[in-house]
Amino acid sequence: MKNLLSLLLGFFGLLQFTQAQFQSTAGPVIDMKFDYLWARNDTAFVAFNEDLWHTFNGGNSWELVSSLPKSVDPRAISVARDILFIGTNNFSRSYYSNDWGKTWNNVTSTPVTWVPTHLASNGEEIFMGGTNFGPHKFNFNTLEWDATNIAGTTHALCYLSKDTLISNVGSATGGTGRISTNNGSTWVDFADEPSMFYAKTYDYTKVGDRIIAGTSVTNANPFYTDDLGSTWIESTDARGPTKNYGKAFLTTPTGTILYNRISLYTSTDRGESYQATGVLLGKDFTIWKGNQLLGGGYDVEDYGTGNVSKFIAPSTTGNLVYDGTELFSFIPGTREFFERYKNGTWTQDTIDNQSGEFIANFNFIALDDNPNQLYFGSSLGLHIADKEGVVNKTIYSDFESRGITAFAKIDGKYYVGAAASGFNGTPVIFSSNDLVNWTKITFSNSVGKDAFGNANSLTAFIKHNNRIFASMAGGYARLSQDGTSLEYFGDANFGKPVSLASVGNQLIKLNQQWCAQCASNNLEISDDLGDTWSEFQNGIPGYTGQSNFTGIGNLFQIGNQAMVQVFGDGVLQLVSYGAGMTAWEIVPNSQGAPEGRLFTQAIKANTGIFASCENLGVYQLGSSTDIQEKNLKNKVICFPNPTQGWVELKSDKRILGIRLMSMDGKTLSTIHSDTRIDLSSYQKGTYLLEVISAEDTQIHRIVKQ
Repeated sequence: MKNLLSLLLGFFGLLQFTQAQFQSTAGPVIDMKFDYLWARNDTAFVAFNEDLWHTFNGGNSWELVSSLPKSVDPRAISVARDILFIGTNNFSRSYYSNDWGKTWNNVTSTPVTWVPTHLASNGEEIFMGGTNFGPHKFNFNTLEWDATNIAGTTHALCYLSKDTLISNVGSATGGTGRISTNNGSTWVDFADEPSMFYAKTYDYTKVGDRIIAGTSVTNANPFYTDDLGSTWIESTDARGPTKNYGKAFLTTPTGTILYNRISLYTSTDRGESYQATGVLLGKDFTIWKGNQLLGGGYDVEDYGTGNVSKFIAPSTTGNLVYDGTELFSFIPGTREFFERYKNGTWTQDTIDNQSGEFIANFNFIALDDNPNQLYFGSSLGLHIADKEGVVNKTIYSDFESRGITAFAKIDGKYYVGAAASGFNGTPVIFSSNDLVNWTKITFSNSVGKDAFGNANSLTAFIKHNNRIFASMAGGYARLSQDGTSLEYFGDANFGKPVSLASVGNQLIKLNQQWCAQCASNNLEISDDLGDTWSEFQNGIPGYTGQSNFTGIGNLFQIGNQAMVQVFGDGVLQLVSYGAGMTAWEIVPNSQGAPEGRLFTQAIKANTGIFASCENLGVYQLGSSTDIQEKNLKNKVICFPNPTQGWVELKSDKRILGIRLMSMDGKTLSTIHSDTRIDLSSYQKGTYLLEVISAEDTQIHRIVKQ
């Protein structure tokens, strides 16, 4: 059953791939849910999925800032002297960029115990505060953060005017308000706090001489003071705690106060009373593009009273499967729908649960030789559905009410990986010939913990030399020859996640590390069914025998070959190993994945390779005659693509018109009766080009460099 997203994505239907390297399939997509942000005019930087994204064209297209470490988790973003600053929850905690995100410098002296939550700038000076530290001022000479005389945890920090700074700093449960009228050189305490309780204040704003404050008090409205905190008066009609961190208050040029709590409220009487708008703007919001509000993945016109638009972006996917005609996948953290890709189009189908059992968020999607069947695994069992998403059967009690983490049909038999029962339990396998009668298979030896010290789990099955192997979250497992027991191979505690691939009579193993860029991943090979292993990294670019080599990503089974994504020589690309080879070899033209982003899975689909990329959707290498529509009656060629300026069009039929669109379908330019279009004035990114001819209408994806 199709939902409305298929209509939104319908214009992707005839994407043409002209490059031999990896190209984005422009999906699947999810609604962007911004956390923290900064914006000015048409430029915005936002925190989304623990990464930093930006737009320079008012949201017509968004790009990942890949020059930062993956999952840096920005918590505060601001600009001073045209230098971009971010405070992060991970890695160096504080970064700045002199070129709007192309390159970054980290403030090396920032303590790892800091968790930045606030950046306050008046355009010339900038302060940072957060958990475990009070306001610090950035020194543009030493490029360090200088302490003020306020210690504690920063709950609020913002400029009220060019020279006036206000803060609330204290313990984890309360804080003291302070104000500085000389850019933080000296501070004066408020006479009293805006509550009968010792509360935290999360944000302030100012209208005339009146200061408005939003507190952590559960059943309180915002407060205001006309005498610098000697007396506080509670407002009306916006009862509830102010959200911690992010902006809670903005003031329009006409003096209207915008208060972003759970939803947006407005006040036209200087904060004495509020009116609810029903607009949801997430954790943080700001004014951009004149009178529009940006927040929570939404763009709202007329300061929150006008039209609402939402932004979409490619998503990380679960595993990919291919049935000979189309790709299937799902978005992690969901159970209501799944994704399918055919003829260049991603479509989202809704799950219709007719099984009478509950469904939890999916762990995987799987296929077997039934042309009309899909399998989904979750913590509430194995869910069997048709390809329209109707779940007719859920198997749970047969698996001892365990969650399901892996599934495969091998040589006519079904294998299900079931989770451990409890923290100290062990996973098991259930096997069946008919999906009705199940046999439990247990380990004959002790099973170690996973990389985080939790109960281990089975993640994937493969067949190698007539034996069944399973990758695990810590180590791997081998099924006995008679199929009655399992043997565990791995560490007793904090085992390394393992991926396996079968190449002829050889088994390939990737030992993974849970750290940035998979540092120190290593590859091994076995000729004796995994009894003994030897290092096997010959031919990996950049590898010269180092014991701490850090250039290996993930391992994939692509047909009868093993492939690995590598980056040891600074180029993110694939290498392959097949039967009869003695070393890894580079896969030609396998670059093109966004720099610094690893593939989480890759599969072969007819003549192409499709790979899921972290936070950026699915990429394609080569072509697939089943997945990509090639035999168009009217062939339109767009070149060059990518381009830095002009795009020329060649068609079998006369071109009647051209329409340039952003990736969310907004029209940017319309040209009549021409065969070329100039993109030189547009920002770098991906655009859609609708070509209207006497025969048909086609949409092509164009990359502007």
